[in-house]
Amino acid sequence: MTADTGGRWTLSLVEDGHRLDLPLDGEGWTVSEQPCPAAVSGGWSDDATFTADVVFLETPHRLGVTCSLTDRTFTAHWRTRPLSPGPLHRLRAPRGSVPAGGRPERPQERP
Repeated sequence: MTADTGGRWTLSLVEDGHRLDLPLDGEGWTVSEQPCPAAVSGGWSDDATFTADVVFLETPHRLGVTCSLTDRTFTAHWRTRPLSPGPLHRLRAPRGSVPAGGRPERPQERP
């Protein structure tokens, strides 16, 4: 967890050298598109504990994260675990299945 000079918080998850920065813009959900579409929502449950939910938007996967400033530790656990192992930054729909506009194409009707 880091805060910029404006007080905006960023949750950073690093896995095998790949960094996933998830900004928190205040109350509610904040959506990031890169490196993978994700939404994050979180807040302070007490003076030294931050909890967040991270939803990987093109998948059914959801990650819970708790950070303890006192212990200088964090825990992360899958609320919906991915079926196959892989890095966080690859949790997205296969390219080509979702067009650039973000909506899947409707199936073609047969004559």
